[in-house]
Amino acid sequence: MEIFSNMLIYFVIIPVLTLAGLALTKNKGIDAIRAVAVTGATALVALAIYLVIYFLHARATGDTSDMILQTSVTWYEPLNIKLALGVDGVSVVMILLSAFIVFAGVFASWKMDPLPKQFFLWFYLLSTGVFGFFISVDLFTMFMFYEVALIPMYLLIGVWGSGNKTYSAMKLTLMLMGGSAFLMLGIIGIYFHSAPEGQPLTMNILEIAQNDAIPHQWQYYLFPLTFVGFGVLGAMFPFHTWSPDGHASAPTAVSMLHAGVLMKLGGYGCFRIAIFLMPFAAQQLGWDVQQDCNDWCCAADALTRLDDSLVLRPHRYDLRSHSHSRHPRDGRPHAHYALFGCWICDCRFRFAGSARFEWFRCRDDNLRWLV
Repeated sequence: MEIFSNMLIYFVIIPVLTLAGLALTKNKGIDAIRAVAVTGATALVALAIYLVIYFLHARATGDTSDMILQTSVTWYEPLNIKLALGVDGVSVVMILLSAFIVFAGVFASWKMDPLPKQFFLWFYLLSTGVFGFFISVDLFTMFMFYEVALIPMYLLIGVWGSGNKTYSAMKLTLMLMGGSAFLMLGIIGIYFHSAPEGQPLTMNILEIAQNDAIPHQWQYYLFPLTFVGFGVLGAMFPFHTWSPDGHASAPTAVSMLHAGVLMKLGGYGCFRIAIFLMPFAAQQLGWDVQQDCNDWCCAADALTRLDDSLVLRPHRYDLRSHSHSRHPRDGRPHAHYALFGCWICDCRFRFAGSARFEWFRCRDDNLRWLV
């Protein structure tokens, strides 16, 4: 099949093969378990590095397509659901980051006890969801991998965590499930307005952006659903209280994946789906500095930063305060600043024959991000 000639699909196949290899090992064969886990992580890093080199070479040789390595295989024809793959610069960077964090997470869990086999099985299932989300350009497929990435967190924290781990795992799961409910409603609404009347509906985000058929009045409803749905995973106020408990109770490798990758899914989803597909609502609800308008998105992120400062002020450093830390390498702040930065900019995502994200036209001319 054509899909197997695309290197992107192997970011899902490698974790799945690693899962199969782990399932075949004996529960007490710790050396075999470690060997399989390291082999899978090493293969992911090698493939991610090759993807970066391939992407840079493609751009350097004049490939200006919206996304490279695009492939599509139909899953369910009546709803036009497809396994549609493709990556741009943002996706490539996130894939590389995820691969290195999975690699480091394996070694951080080298002496995991008890049940190391079961731990790595859930760890690689989570990794499968993460990589699948970043390589997908179909709304249904993205949502499916998004849920695959979230479900293992309950067991990884509830079984191998520490402290009040049952409470933390349950709180995280329930809040993220609530966010997924908002997100599912938003995706369904986008699908039913994905094409002009009389044309076939689609789940492909590039086709939806090209059609630009979502009515402005509907964007006011669908944009908050998708933005808040992803914002819950990005620990946006007031849906952020699961994050400190999750960090405090999670094993080291899970906390790394939590802060380093999972929370990025939230910000990535806000850009890739909420803002990219509904630019009118994003601009209208965005913070217009010149008109000095109020903005609920900016207010939510600003309140989250204030909450972090108030929580940290009386506490010494520990895993719980780690999730609130304002240090750029720690906890939630990078996710918050990514969301907040989106709104302090003029957020002009233009579609003029191209489905790529355009330049952010920021108030400070020195702050320009090309994504």
